[in-house]
Amino acid sequence: MQTYFFPRPVATGSIVVITIGAVFVVVSLPLLLTSGLMLVNILLLALGVLFIIGGIRSIVVTKRSNPTDEDYDRWLEKQARAMLPRALQALNIDKSQITSKILRIHSIVLPGTHLADNYRDDVHLKMGKDGQWRSSINIYSYFLPSERFIAIFTRDINAMHPKGPFDDRSEEFFYRDIVSITFSVFRDKATIGGEEFAYRVQQLSLKIVNGEDIRFGGYLSAVPI
Repeated sequence: MQTYFFPRPVATGSIVVITIGAVFVVVSLPLLLTSGLMLVNILLLALGVLFIIGGIRSIVVTKRSNPTDEDYDRWLEKQARAMLPRALQALNIDKSQITSKILRIHSIVLPGTHLADNYRDDVHLKMGKDGQWRSSINIYSYFLPSERFIAIFTRDINAMHPKGPFDDRSEEFFYRDIVSITFSVFRDKATIGGEEFAYRVQQLSLKIVNGEDIRFGGYLSAVPI
């Protein structure tokens, strides 16, 4: 999926082959009109057509090898769905223990933010043809409620390194220890198109009875200041 953010360019060789083919065709057509159906002229035309077809085919294959917006979205959803069995295994929870609907939160990482510091140069943004921004780093959090506690599993999906290693995080909190679930609002910066902008971001926050404030996943919203 790296090629979604950095598409494979059309090979220079394909352009050269098409150009040579076009020259052959341009040269052979007048010769056929003036000299007739000579073998050399026919071969020259045939080679020109073959070169053009081969070059165009190479360009089409290169273009099709680059993932579309829909390809990326399908791949991302497949990765997210595959997380649930892993979450149950990591938390040692059976599906029969889950008492209500499982909540899944998806957020993206913006370049230049504090969250992006964890991924070095892997954070990239791309605006799709549908006008939607897509990030190379996506954070998914699963909330699995049981009778006495809520289990939380978080995984980062990195399109630059789709096969891992994965930074899985799993935690369990007893309901009696949870004071509140709120949204922490604070300021961060993001780098978009090479420029730095100030953003007001929002992140899910779990306040524990001991006074600890635990933030989960990525930013749920980012509004430019």
